[in-house]
Amino acid sequence: LLMSEPVRNETQALPFQWHDISVVVPTNHDWQVAEAHLLSCGQKEWANYEEMVNKEIGRLEDSIAQNTGDWQPRVLVSQASDGTIHLLLRIGVPVRDVAIVEDRIVRGYLKQVCPGGS
Repeated sequence: LLMSEPVRNETQALPFQWHDISVVVPTNHDWQVAEAHLLSCGQKEWANYEEMVNKEIGRLEDSIAQNTGDWQPRVLVSQASDGTIHLLLRIGVPVRDVAIVEDRIVRGYLKQVCPGGS
């Protein structure tokens, strides 16, 4: 069997994983403002464990002799057929805290975009 792509051994367990947090922006809202708020919330959360992630990534890269890429939070943007904008925050999170991290990010985002709670 010949492979057309490089094969990477992903059996090395990391205490972190990529996690996607999806937000829908209504058509009458400024999606760029929403994007900035979502990224800001992700970066704030990321700052809590960035140093730990970087140490783990460094250990993994040393053991596999390959760069694993950038783990910084980023927002991807897409548009649905109904015109709504979908924002996807991609962030590396601690495996044990995925739900807690997502909750903090979403709550922080909602506080920024819906300050009155509506």
